[in-house]
Amino acid sequence: MTSPAERSTRVLVAIWWIITLVLANTYIAMLVSFLSVPKLHNVIDTLEELLAQKDLRWTFRTASAHYDLFKVNFNFIFVSISH
Repeated sequence: MTSPAERSTRVLVAIWWIITLVLANTYIAMLVSFLSVPKLHNVIDTLEELLAQKDLRWTFRTASAHYDLFKVNFNFIFVSISH
């Protein structure tokens, strides 16, 4: 492969190589981090699951929006969570 003769072409090729290296290294880093970080398997999706589990302790502050939501609402799940 011969090197480009014009200076502008050399600059363009250099920029192309830098962008290519940055993108390749970014891809490799993202792939390594994706493959090395463990996945979360025990995710709580609903209030029923939150109420049924016993591993995590949780609470909410008094005089907050959550406090008002759980204390005022008469839904069985909200009442169970508020106690």
